[in-house]
Amino acid sequence: MILRGLFDDDVEVDEIDPGQVSPARLSCAELAIVGKAVGKRQREFAAGRVAAKAALARLGAPALPLLAGANRDPLWPLGFVGSISHCASLACAAVSKSDRYRSLGCDVEGDEPLSVGVAQRVCSERERDRMGADWLRAAKIVFSAKEAFYKLQFPLTLTFLGFFDADVTLDERNGGLEVALLRDAGTLLAGARFAGRFVVVDGYVATALSLRGGEDGGNPSRPGTC
Repeated sequence: MILRGLFDDDVEVDEIDPGQVSPARLSCAELAIVGKAVGKRQREFAAGRVAAKAALARLGAPALPLLAGANRDPLWPLGFVGSISHCASLACAAVSKSDRYRSLGCDVEGDEPLSVGVAQRVCSERERDRMGADWLRAAKIVFSAKEAFYKLQFPLTLTFLGFFDADVTLDERNGGLEVALLRDAGTLLAGARFAGRFVVVDGYVATALSLRGGEDGGNPSRPGTC
């Protein structure tokens, strides 16, 4: 599995081809979330739910519908955290217990490059300079990392972030990445840093971030606070 090496062993992952999943596998409540969507969107949504439920089952979670919040973020069973991602040909999920992790974030994309225009809206000038002459190739990894970071932080902060609200540094030699938050987001403060991993394999770019219980991403303290 593409995500398997991106998380520690206490995170369960699963993946599936959306083309192999029928929306009929969704509960009525789940199907209502995407009831007006086109068939492709319904299949991708269903595949993400199927993958997430398979991973949750291996952790002993109850077999319940996996619904969505007001902002369409997954509502995980009590005692669990997770993240879902999908593209046209792959859906994946990562889940763990909330006494181990505060939040998880994963993202999977096809590895075709971004257009120059899109890449410039995703990557800041500082990020592009850091990636060097081959920055456009690496821009897809940065895009995926920011998507994974958004999924990591949103359940904690309920804050909508833009691409330029986070700064990504890649360690391409070792498949590592670091995301620095550039503005306050709820309880996460500007300057907080989050370590993750990425892989480019089999036509996909995948990224993963995790925040263990008791960690704050290297959150800096405000002046005058403990």
